[in-house]
Amino acid sequence: MTPSATSRWRARPILSAILSVTVLAIPLVGSVAAAVGMGHLLFRRGDVFELVLWWSAVLGASTLAFLILERMCRRLLPLAALLKMTMLFALSGSCSETPEGCLAGRFGARPRASLDGRGQSRAGGSGGRDPHAGGFAEST
Repeated sequence: MTPSATSRWRARPILSAILSVTVLAIPLVGSVAAAVGMGHLLFRRGDVFELVLWWSAVLGASTLAFLILERMCRRLLPLAALLKMTMLFALSGSCSETPEGCLAGRFGARPRASLDGRGQSRAGGSGGRDPHAGGFAEST
């Protein structure tokens, strides 16, 4: 593999579309299932007052299920947006192709307990880091 091919995150538009459709479908299917379940649990009688209560219970359960499931599924929408994107990771010095490799190369394999609150090693020094280094995408 060439360095330029491995340092690029490919977009996954099909996976993003599947995730977006799933995020929309789960609350709808869940609310219909809640309405059907509540309709079968409660007995429907001929009195107008009981019929209004039955419809209120069915619609209330359906609405509650939709709101809960929609709130849970909404957390997946940023992932769908990220799957549509392509990203280019800067290769510099000891960094490998991805940010994880860059962090491992920059901070070393030492446990966090050996660093104080400022990222300095307790024995002194800069903890293996360049104090003037930037983030992942360093400008030249």
